[in-house]
This record gives sequence, C-alpha cells and structure tokens, in this order.
Amino acid sequence: MLVVDTALRILYAEGNLFVRLGVDMREVKGSLLRDWTGPDRWVVLGPRYEAALAGEQQSFERWERDDSIYSIEITPVRDGSGEVKSLLVVFQDVTERARATRALERSEARL
Repeated sequence: MLVVDTALRILYAEGNLFVRLGVDMREVKGSLLRDWTGPDRWVVLGPRYEAALAGEQQSFERWERDDSIYSIEITPVRDGSGEVKSLLVVFQDVTERARATRALERSEARL
C-alpha cells in the first residue's frame, strides 16, 4: 500500500512491494514514485496516476517481467471541498489466482 501526494511523492509505504526489490522502506518515504518504477513502467503507470489525480478511480492488472501479476487500485483521496489531495494505492499479488483461472479456462475449453 502506498499513499502519495499530488506531486506523486511517497508519503507512506507498507507491504512487501519494495522489499521484494531489495529496498529499505525508509528509503522510499519522501521520494517520487516514478523514481522507483523506472521509465518503461512509468510509460504505462504514469497516465493511470494522472487520471487518478484528475479524480478518476483506477483499477487494473499489471504483468511484470518475472510473470507475476498485480492487481492495482488507485483511489483519489479528497478534502472537504472535493479537491484531490492524495492517492491511496493498493497493490495485490494475484499471480496464483490468475494462473489458476487460466488453467481452469484451458480445462473447460478442452471439455
């Protein structure tokens, strides 16, 4: 889980996303999100974050090079006047679920 401000600076980070990358979570806080994603990922993820900053909830799955799959939810957090002040980002590794679903679909197709 991440909380980022409107400049996409990481305010809060929890979970194993960065740990899997070998990153100490203390290094993450205060840094820009795009510095951790790399340019190839940012091309895909950047527009999603921009849409969320414009107020649109984002929900999608992202395949990684190691064949892991993440379900990603980006939720705008608004202040009392309705202005987006930050984003709540939740990542969930859904690799095993996706593999099981694909195997089931293949099995049903054979039947």
